[in-house]
Amino acid sequence: MMATKDDEGFYECIGSNTAGEDIKTAQLIYA
Repeated sequence: MMATKDDEGFYECIGSNTAGEDIKTAQLIYA
């Protein structure tokens, strides 16, 4: 799974969810 700039808005929308927090961590790793 690779995070891209196009995904950032989506991550922000789900950031309040537990899964969203995990994805934000992945985003920091893959950014």
